[in-house]
Amino acid sequence: MVRAVRRLVPLVLIFAFACSGGSTDASDESADPDKGSTAFSLDGSLQPDGPLRGIGFTGHVDREAPKIRPTLSFTTEDTEVTAVIGLGDLDEGSTVVVTWYRVAGLQQREALFSHEITVDQGGRAFSQGVAPTGLAPGIYDTEATMDGHVVHTPWVVQEAGGSATGSTGSTAQAASGDEDWNVPDGGDSWSDDGTDLPPTPTAPTETCSFVTINGAMTPIADVKATAWWSGRCTTGSLTATVAGPPVTLASSDSLGGPTPVPHLYGASWACDLPGGSDMPGTVVHLEASGSGGGSADYTLPDNGETLVTLLEGRPEAGGRVEPGQQIDVIAMAMVMAPALGVQKLTLEDGTTVIGSVGNQSGSSEAQECDPRRFSAGLTATYEVPSDPPPIIELCATGVGFDGTESKDCIRYYTGEVWTGSGTFTSSATYPQGGGVCKDAVEIAYTFGIGDDGGIEGTGVATHTSEAVCPFPMSGTQWETMGLSVSGHLEGSDLSLSFANAGALEPAGSYDAGGFGVSLALGSGTVDLTVQGTSAVGTVAFSASSGNPPAVYEASGPVTASCTSGCGSG
Repeated sequence: MVRAVRRLVPLVLIFAFACSGGSTDASDESADPDKGSTAFSLDGSLQPDGPLRGIGFTGHVDREAPKIRPTLSFTTEDTEVTAVIGLGDLDEGSTVVVTWYRVAGLQQREALFSHEITVDQGGRAFSQGVAPTGLAPGIYDTEATMDGHVVHTPWVVQEAGGSATGSTGSTAQAASGDEDWNVPDGGDSWSDDGTDLPPTPTAPTETCSFVTINGAMTPIADVKATAWWSGRCTTGSLTATVAGPPVTLASSDSLGGPTPVPHLYGASWACDLPGGSDMPGTVVHLEASGSGGGSADYTLPDNGETLVTLLEGRPEAGGRVEPGQQIDVIAMAMVMAPALGVQKLTLEDGTTVIGSVGNQSGSSEAQECDPRRFSAGLTATYEVPSDPPPIIELCATGVGFDGTESKDCIRYYTGEVWTGSGTFTSSATYPQGGGVCKDAVEIAYTFGIGDDGGIEGTGVATHTSEAVCPFPMSGTQWETMGLSVSGHLEGSDLSLSFANAGALEPAGSYDAGGFGVSLALGSGTVDLTVQGTSAVGTVAFSASSGNPPAVYEASGPVTASCTSGCGSG
């Protein structure tokens, strides 16, 4: 959830930009109606099961040259998610069924769509989910099944423009127009053999020679390797070890060539190799032999920064709650392997720790070759106090063994709940003939009003057009950013302050003809007049900063309306 960093929005809106002169086999693209709502559990997530070696996620994937950048977290600006299923030993022509779910309640999930993908020995299966207007915030779960084997991995969509803590709750959904976001529909699906792209082709020759070995990870658990030769080749063998006698990953007595390019592919869980470990930094020694050979070392990467914390509540976040009402929450922390793992997951309300657990393994230290260390989860019930604050904020914090921290928060309101919007046109007039830069931004927000008239809330600002400047300008380009909202209601006078909630980098600078001016931020408010359950006002802001000063101006209408608990504040 966004945090208040006291920076005035109109100034930010003006200058925070930069001006400058395999085979498809998808037989079922929709959700299986027989699946409906099924139970959701963190158990077994991020772990292999038989020939299904796990599920990882990335964004768009080029089928001809797939590059996987593993992540468990996306934003509402993303329009595509690709699930990558690692495959081990299986029968030729096997079928893997990949089903996508949205976690719709505590320990419940609703099926969205599924793909049936024909796969062969080893390699990977790819299943895409697409939402052209942006992914709806929330927790999702993707599951792959084959012959009684099941793997699944949860993942999250957080609101673009939020703070580093993220938010899966619905507070900003209501504020920023959730009608433009959608849960993903089924996109493309296919499989490949897992091999990397061949090296730069050379003129075909009859003489066989060794070219290279490439090592990598195949989601989630296995180290994969591809050895390449050129020319017309016969025998070949590919082995791997960490410490001890090497084991054979693949071999052939008829490599072939010169076209297609002769190669061998193999994969193994790093823990199954002699002296093996799945810890980041483990060095796997790869060697190819036969018709010419060579060796290479592959070091397991550290995906510790993929740590993500997920939090959902019932009733849904962003609504009004009463004293004594119970809020049921589910919290999860996960990290993609290879990583040291999740050390602890804590749930609190700002003053009190509601619950705290270690990873699913229960280990207080990172234990190699234990996939249960990659996730932690808890459920809890929070009772709204008898004398609650205007906003109740529940936060889950996950901490990795490497010190990486991830937080997710949800908010509830105990008084009146208001939503609003505003449309601003902004300009910056620069000294010494620099000219005028123009910009346009929309904001949407939700806030609560306490019994004392105090206001707290959050929102999102969105650029609605490209900034236009008569000269090149450097700075921080942004499309959306999180806002904090504060203020006070007294009678019919509603005063609001909108501040950057930390989504932007620190203020940049501009350069007009070699003359640089640092850009500063100030503070200010917007006044609205309340009539019944609605309020209207106008931004008319002007300020200057720098030496010599640049003049910043912003103007436009702001509106708000009460949506819940009206008259209780």
